[in-house]
Amino acid sequence: MKFPAKTLIALAVAGAVAPGAALAAKVEARLGGQISQMISYADNGVDDDVLVVDNNNSGTRVRLRGATDLGNGMKAGINWETDWQNNDSAIMDIGDADAQGAGGTGVENRLRDLFFEGAFGKLSMGRGNGAANGTEEIDYSGTWIASNSGDFHLGGLAFRQKDGTEFGNVVGTYGRNLSNLDGLSRNNRVRYDTPALGPAVLSADFGQEKWELAARLSQKLAGGGKIGGALGYVDCGIKNEDARCSGGGAGQEFDQVGLSASFLSAAGFNITGAYGKRNFDNQPGREDPKYWYIKAGFISGPHHVSAAYKDTDHYTANNREGKKYGIEYVHNMKDHGVEIYAGLWKAELDDNTIGKIEDLNGLFVGSRVKF
Repeated sequence: MKFPAKTLIALAVAGAVAPGAALAAKVEARLGGQISQMISYADNGVDDDVLVVDNNNSGTRVRLRGATDLGNGMKAGINWETDWQNNDSAIMDIGDADAQGAGGTGVENRLRDLFFEGAFGKLSMGRGNGAANGTEEIDYSGTWIASNSGDFHLGGLAFRQKDGTEFGNVVGTYGRNLSNLDGLSRNNRVRYDTPALGPAVLSADFGQEKWELAARLSQKLAGGGKIGGALGYVDCGIKNEDARCSGGGAGQEFDQVGLSASFLSAAGFNITGAYGKRNFDNQPGREDPKYWYIKAGFISGPHHVSAAYKDTDHYTANNREGKKYGIEYVHNMKDHGVEIYAGLWKAELDDNTIGKIEDLNGLFVGSRVKF
């Protein structure tokens, strides 16, 4: 929904920042967000449970976006977004209490970003998406909310050994072992995006002890189909053992490259693929983590179906391999901002240096309503 400046921005700042009221009166702001909820049944081979969670694939959040025209084809603006999840699925495991501290209400400052945009491209500064964030997640299936290369909605579920022992605590969760080696998510950085170079956009950013590069391509096809892809590079130079880049453990220096692509035909058939590889710069003898992903699907009106397979090797230890299989359905009422979805999945973790690790199995139904 749109709010003219006089009813939102000017009123919000007039009392405290009176000298800025004239500028604020030229800003058009948009308030929005979503509620995202999911009922998940999971079985870890020892116990099973039904969890009512906030789907971390795209969690409950509120956002404020605004921009002002600076003239000469330039504009300045803000992105301000906060996650407000209750029982975050990236944290919740079988047997967790429905309470704060065990996956209860959590608040995350997703975006605190300002930007300047014009014929030169776009310059952003603050907490926002890294240049390579999302380069492993190009996906035209329409089932992203139910399943994607990251599968964050399963992240908190822990694998168990055959005797019931939790495998490695946090290290033993689905999210920790089946990473999609994406870019550095949201972080404090300075980012530059080129103007459109035909169907392509190039991006770069830098922050404390890290930098990223990315290229993205999107092209509509005759008859209504489209094709797109992305390539990302990350260099994390963290040397302090108490510090970390997003996606790396404490003190882990690494560089990585990843790519993804998706094709959607005019008839509705779609196929998506992704690949990533990481190199740990300060861990001699450490195998390079690798990951690949494939999804095939079909779209007919509001109906989206897909099947996907994911494989992540050596992420938390040498010779440790995670696999995931899934099928998904999404009913997308896009004119109303409503999606209803369901899925069935199975995950495996193999490591021949320890005893048998039980498979994870589950199913889920959920909905996301945008406002």
